[in-house]
Amino acid sequence: VEINHNKIDDWLFVEIPNQINVLVEFRGQFLVFNQTKYGLKGWSLAPVGGYIEPGETPQEAAVRELNEELQLVAGALHYLGTFRVDVNRGCGQVSLYLAANCKKIKHELLDSDDLEIHDLKSLSYKQLKESYARSAFQEVKWTATVGLGLNALAENERVYRAMSSKFKLSTKFRMIT
Repeated sequence: VEINHNKIDDWLFVEIPNQINVLVEFRGQFLVFNQTKYGLKGWSLAPVGGYIEPGETPQEAAVRELNEELQLVAGALHYLGTFRVDVNRGCGQVSLYLAANCKKIKHELLDSDDLEIHDLKSLSYKQLKESYARSAFQEVKWTATVGLGLNALAENERVYRAMSSKFKLSTKFRMIT
């Protein structure tokens, strides 16, 4: 690593694939996993997430992971941002999304190689805000996904009310192409 003409030979820099996380709204509820992870003690809430496959865009990965993990397709996919996972160590980037007005699709379940345990939970908007406030999302990427998703919804409360009651979306939440 070299910064300001100073070189550090033994700096740890980790290269991992870029990732996505998606906060999912389905029928006026937010779907999250209650799960264990190798690096966590106990349980944590988590949004949909996964690695971006070679040749895949972040948006394509978000659509694929939503399909694979929940058998859903988004009526609207709202981009929340892309961020470096660890600014001093690399670790790829994570792109965050809010998937709204999701619909169930018929899909053959794929075998998972994930050994961790997870249960699907359905949270109301109020429960999601409360879970976020009490740090129930224990990984910073998950916390950022939920926080930015809540912020996007709070910026346009009318959009959230439409999503939760009539399942209609504002043009602000349109599918990214």
